[in-house]
Amino acid sequence: MLDLLVVGAGPTGLMLACEALRHGLRVRVVDRAPAPSPLSRAVVLQARTLEILETHGLTPALIEAGNPLRHAHFSTGGRQVSVSFDHLPTRYPYLLCIPQSATEGLLHDRLVSLGGRVDRGVGLHALRADVDGVTAVLDDGEQRCAWLVGCDGAHSEVRKQLGLTFSGHAYEERLVLGDVNWDAPLPTDALSSFLGDGFLAAFPLPGGRVRLIATVDDDREDELTLPELAAICEARSPWGGRLSDPAWLARFRIHARQVDRYRVGRVLLAGDAAHIHSPAGGQGMNLGIQDAHNLGWKLAMMQRGAPAALLDSYHAERHPIAARTLRATDVATRLGTVRHPWLRALRDLAGSAVGGLAPVVDAITRSVAELDTGVEHSPIVVDDAPGGPRSGGRPADLPVSEDHVLMQIAGPSTDADGRLRLRACVAVARDGWGDRVRVAPTTVAREGFDADGVLLVRPDGYVGVRLAPADPGRLAAALARAVGPPLPE
Repeated sequence: MLDLLVVGAGPTGLMLACEALRHGLRVRVVDRAPAPSPLSRAVVLQARTLEILETHGLTPALIEAGNPLRHAHFSTGGRQVSVSFDHLPTRYPYLLCIPQSATEGLLHDRLVSLGGRVDRGVGLHALRADVDGVTAVLDDGEQRCAWLVGCDGAHSEVRKQLGLTFSGHAYEERLVLGDVNWDAPLPTDALSSFLGDGFLAAFPLPGGRVRLIATVDDDREDELTLPELAAICEARSPWGGRLSDPAWLARFRIHARQVDRYRVGRVLLAGDAAHIHSPAGGQGMNLGIQDAHNLGWKLAMMQRGAPAALLDSYHAERHPIAARTLRATDVATRLGTVRHPWLRALRDLAGSAVGGLAPVVDAITRSVAELDTGVEHSPIVVDDAPGGPRSGGRPADLPVSEDHVLMQIAGPSTDADGRLRLRACVAVARDGWGDRVRVAPTTVAREGFDADGVLLVRPDGYVGVRLAPADPGRLAAALARAVGPPLPE
């Protein structure tokens, strides 16, 4: 029987398949579409996503193919507020503007390198789940699998088969979009947005094109034209310039929706199948990739006998993060589409004031970059020690030589140069999770962890357990809670 069937070969599905294959699962990916979409639906990769994709060796190629945006300029009420991302505590202090098609292409290449493939033109029509697995009714026959994950987008067939309600609302405002050449003095290293009588945002893409997104007041369903988009740019931006060579023009409506359950037995949802929201802040594709990163290692552990509580933590950790993103993008969208003149004036004044408050700007940019998406609220996180990085917090930089890290244990001793020495690294063999774990020494550049403590880092990089002192019995119990019982000898 197949370990995992992934329905949907967008960024979320491809990332999940790569994670599962890396952890030794037998995986099949199917997608109803006969070929990948050439359209660049999402165009922003956030810093946290780049850190995740680095674990698959993809980030250097993404950066080479993309365009880093190190600043954001907001023009409102005759004032301009500029924000820099240079201060972000990450190796990637910027938004990476890159077509979704390029991101998908690199993820697909990684999938193939791991021995996987995408079966195209294969849609899901029904599924039957029981305590032992799932039977999926596909275009090419029935497929039996231990786990099925719907990564099949906002119109998810998997979600419909589960009977889950996609709760939320559609926004009154309509948007238009264009990927075009714009002969204007547009800064190529910054996001530029204009708030006034309508909203306009410009994302410089690699290769000289620009992604334009704007609000419109009409309910037209006909095709967007280049002259119409040009008139919006002329009315809302200070630049003239000619639009030309459109690669994509579209009208669309935005929604804010989320399911209340990410898991129903052996069937789960990830990415847009579980949550959709306004494109404000460029969060959507990033949330899906991070869903997959959270879920992949947990499915691998479940196949090796971990308790159900481990997989329950997927919903417990990821649902609140998406809910928070829906709230934040909703506020940003409503502020950007305010119509009443007095409310606009108030918004413009508040925007200028906030732009001068460094702590507020820092908090906003960290949130946009998704560097504060911790899992401190998780039921499997254990935190019982003073000092050091808190359990559930953003991943620590704990490098090891093994390909598949199960857990890292940080001891208290430091080198002469101040580096905290890892007493042990619990890891697995390169050929999969293996039958048992083994111990290997390494070091880590981190200070401030109290003596006699242990720090355990999960396979997705988040701190899962923090204990002091290092009592063997408490450590074993914490491990069992965080990642399941020890593997059999």
